[in-house]
Amino acid sequence: VIPSSSSSTTTTTSFSSPPTTGASIIHIGSIAAFGAFKTLTAYCVAKAGVAHLTRLQCAEFASRGLRVNCIQPATVITNWHA
Repeated sequence: VIPSSSSSTTTTTSFSSPPTTGASIIHIGSIAAFGAFKTLTAYCVAKAGVAHLTRLQCAEFASRGLRVNCIQPATVITNWHA
């Protein structure tokens, strides 16, 4: 999980970094990046890596006018889950 999630995000971003000002890079993370779920250790670590990569790329690409964001969805409990 860790190599595929983190390295695929890094590789995709490095090959597809938009060259123009005003462009945006969107990473897909998870709320698991900020929690500790005992059965999801590798997943949580991988998503934390994606979240940190997003922060690093914000700093790196800001001078080129590029935005980097990370969507971090969470589970929403509804009646369907009951």
